[in-house]
Amino acid sequence: MEGTILSRAEALAEWMRREIAALLEIGPERVPVDLPFDRFGLDSVAVVKLSASLTDHLRRDIDPVLFYEHPTIGDLAHQLVQLEGGHA
Repeated sequence: MEGTILSRAEALAEWMRREIAALLEIGPERVPVDLPFDRFGLDSVAVVKLSASLTDHLRRDIDPVLFYEHPTIGDLAHQLVQLEGGHA
């Protein structure tokens, strides 16, 4: 089960990297999964947009507050997969 959660979290983290890269107009390789969101220079409007994209992607409501409670792509991806029981 842990392996499944880990692989789903990695896949979700990669999706988030691509979304953030698109918002910032940079390559996804320049978006590390362990860098806090605030270091990307995302303002609250960008976080709300990212949350909306994530809501569409996962087909469930994602509160933008989660970006502050789980401040890196890796942390947030892992938390979302855990909340979903490994099925994000």
